[in-house]
Amino acid sequence: MLFTLSIAFIRAGDMFLAFMAEKLHIDISFKNHSGIISCFVLRSIKLDRPVFKLKDIDAVVGCQSAIIKPSFKNLFSKNAIILECELRNAAILNSQKGVELNTEDQIPFLSGSGDLPLLIDALSNNVYSLMRATLVAHDDMIEFPAYEAHSEDVKIYASGWVKESEDINISIKALFSPEIAKRFPEELLALLTEEPGGWLSYSLHFEGGKTTPFVKFESDRFAFDFEEVEIK
Repeated sequence: MLFTLSIAFIRAGDMFLAFMAEKLHIDISFKNHSGIISCFVLRSIKLDRPVFKLKDIDAVVGCQSAIIKPSFKNLFSKNAIILECELRNAAILNSQKGVELNTEDQIPFLSGSGDLPLLIDALSNNVYSLMRATLVAHDDMIEFPAYEAHSEDVKIYASGWVKESEDINISIKALFSPEIAKRFPEELLALLTEEPGGWLSYSLHFEGGKTTPFVKFESDRFAFDFEEVEIK
């Protein structure tokens, strides 16, 4: 009994992270362990070289370190748990070639697919000195009222929510420095909007529903709205 309690005390933070990862549809691995003090008393969990694999899309994020701060202030009033997440030296990794992060090596492109593969490649071929997000986990929905990522040449801002029913509402704005934009092909430059200081941006808003099927997509250059979409 004492041994079991000791393990629970030492690994309480690990068990909480495993529970939240399942809620968020994420596989998470890290090198160290988190106990009951850091998770439920200090409420600041430090992870060493964590890797986050998003189950619903082919994306893996690795970083040198992460701080996750859980908040339970809305647990009883709104049945919600809040996570303040901060990742340092983070990159989107190629899930087909392993997930070991070495910022001295070139980070491979995440395979682009869909309408904007060039934009996806531009966002993934970076090491972000900071990624920060606020996640709010409800019974049937995950909100992220604030997300930001910063590298020397790329900045990303996003917000939105995703429901267990697969309804989704996401807004994203990406900004690219003049230096990195010089390497972009004409096809990508045609999608971007000029910002002050010579930076270029791309904004999009996406909504989709499965319970009441519809798809709505708006960007700087085009938009479409389908009220009825067959989902197979």
